[in-house]
Amino acid sequence: MKRNKAVSSQGDRQVFSQALEAQLTRLLASDLFKSPRHQLLLRTIVSESLAGRADALKEVVLARDIFNRPDYDPSRHTLVRVEVNALRRKLAEYYTTATPADHIRIHIPRGHYVAEFSTIPETSTAPSRPRWHYLLVLGLLILISVSACWLALRPQPSRQEIPSQITFDTGWTAQPAVSRDGVVLVYSSDRGPRADRDIWIQQRGQPARQLTNGPAHDMTPDISPDGAQIAFRSWRQPEGIWIIPAAGGEAKPLAKGGYSPRYSPDGKWLTFYAAGMDETAHIFVIPAAGGVPERIDYGTREAGCPVWSPDGSEIVFEARSINKGEFDFWIANAQGERNQLSRQLGLQAMLAAEKLPRIYSNADCAQDWIDGRLFFVTHRGQTSFLFQASLTPAGKISRLEAVPSAIGAEGVRAIHRPVGPIALLFAIERRQANIWTTDLSAAAPLQQTTHDSSLISGFDGTWPALSGDGNVLAYITERSGSPDICLKNLRTGAEQLLSAPTFSQSPLFLDRTGSRIVFVSRRGSHPQILLRNIAQKTDQIITSNCPTLHDWSRDGDLLLCADGGSLFQFQIGKAKEKPLLALLQAPMRAQFSPDCQWLSFVTETGQGEATAGFVAPLDGSNRRIAICEGIYGLSLHWAPDGNALYYWSLRDGFRCLYLQPLDPKTKIPLGDPVAILHRHASQRYPWSGGTLSVSSTRMAMTLKDESANIWEIDLPR
Repeated sequence: MKRNKAVSSQGDRQVFSQALEAQLTRLLASDLFKSPRHQLLLRTIVSESLAGRADALKEVVLARDIFNRPDYDPSRHTLVRVEVNALRRKLAEYYTTATPADHIRIHIPRGHYVAEFSTIPETSTAPSRPRWHYLLVLGLLILISVSACWLALRPQPSRQEIPSQITFDTGWTAQPAVSRDGVVLVYSSDRGPRADRDIWIQQRGQPARQLTNGPAHDMTPDISPDGAQIAFRSWRQPEGIWIIPAAGGEAKPLAKGGYSPRYSPDGKWLTFYAAGMDETAHIFVIPAAGGVPERIDYGTREAGCPVWSPDGSEIVFEARSINKGEFDFWIANAQGERNQLSRQLGLQAMLAAEKLPRIYSNADCAQDWIDGRLFFVTHRGQTSFLFQASLTPAGKISRLEAVPSAIGAEGVRAIHRPVGPIALLFAIERRQANIWTTDLSAAAPLQQTTHDSSLISGFDGTWPALSGDGNVLAYITERSGSPDICLKNLRTGAEQLLSAPTFSQSPLFLDRTGSRIVFVSRRGSHPQILLRNIAQKTDQIITSNCPTLHDWSRDGDLLLCADGGSLFQFQIGKAKEKPLLALLQAPMRAQFSPDCQWLSFVTETGQGEATAGFVAPLDGSNRRIAICEGIYGLSLHWAPDGNALYYWSLRDGFRCLYLQPLDPKTKIPLGDPVAILHRHASQRYPWSGGTLSVSSTRMAMTLKDESANIWEIDLPR
């Protein structure tokens, strides 16, 4: 037996990976692994072990990502140990009756959760046997032959096939859509010369052809049933749903502001989601030839990801109820009376009962609906899980099954074959966020400052914090499985992990030299603001009366806090709070100017996803000066001299970094903003809102790289 055999070449690694995938598929198809939770757990352990990501298999990480237990404490809880021990027992039982095909063995040693893989020869030399043994074997072979003939006539138990890779790009190729006959494939890819995301089309066995080459990202394509038209979401102006002939030609706008278009089965309609009159997302339908969009979801809000039923009479989508309850899947009428209340499908309750990854946001989406099966994905952490729900003709769920061979699948689409297995196309995506820094001097290049797989991009992700002199970087890392504050000396590269009881989304603020840090503590039932002296390792509770912490002044004297729409400052060492501004809505991000005489802040405008940035003097006038507008993810950051503001904007179709000069006295904008950092490529991009930290000498930002390719899998009907 050979354990953890070294892989000598890329080809050997691919062969071993395919053989291991086949072994895992046999395991998950056995009666021992009927539990969807055990299927997900084993699949995760095997895939992360094969990829060498031991950090993803720590007990607290498994508790958070597989069992939805972010509060898991190994000193008090045993859930992960119990479930992994159950896997060990099932693996041992399976291999007691192993077949010759089971020549790869999966083993989870006690003491940790990283799997080991061993191989045994597929053939071996047996010792000599007495003559009666061969007679017995001959009789058994005859019996087996007769049994095999009978078994061949019986319906065979279903099993999942091994995914096969369709595209082989080093960048990002994802979001597949396919013609009804499975011949024409369209997708979004950054393989073009500009490295932004465009729509590509290809026939099976033919070279791919770039279909769009617009000035912004083009994504989430869908192909009409007759294969003549492609609909897609574009960030070009006007942003929304666009269509283009599959043969090539000019793209034309169809529905402003829409996302995720889908053609109806007869090709006469398109559905999509977009912001409605009540400033929340809803499901709409529009004639494929153009016209006025018509809303069809009623009784829901924050809707997304619409998918047609096979006959085109209904649309399933993800949403909350009108009273802002939990997310779930809902069904709305797409024909006849469209103003009826949508009906709740009840998948959320079934997922909760099985302790499976639940529906939390519009990333947890319905994918496709075929032959009475609804395919959908949910997420835990950054991992997606594919499920299929069997629906009765009355639209009720009769069975829920995981598809463990497609863990990590995104953008799943079914090929509508009349007979044979159901083919699914999907992308496997890898996302990696890191913090990049650059000097404030002109034309300074970006430099990657972290190499940490636990960082998350976006407005709600990992925010960097720089010391005032720009020599120390602070950020939240979960590389150990729980939130820690990491300090990195940007001159020496040395890192220090602080044992700090913080939240993963806590804002961090460093003083001028990086010797003290302010953060939000998770101790107790109410958040507290702590000030840590890093060298002395001492914590000082500053206040428990700062519901939302926005900033720490550069002189180290003031905290900027918000309670709803009320902005106030708290002076360290003093109990009294000072009101600053009264806003109609809670600010998304607020910051002191360097001299603490002004504030910058961002609020929602009440028009869908639109936000607006302002500055306001701290003179008691409650006056404000408009700086810019944008959609989600807007934040303003003062330049070191206080005479300009940095912010990310999509004004040219991509999220680029701009500098807005201000009048030194009045802070009124001077001229147009200047683009100082263009991010037009798909990689190293500030997805979902750009983070930023500005010091006297440099700035830091969290950017994300994404890689993806398209895969195909056959499932039995």
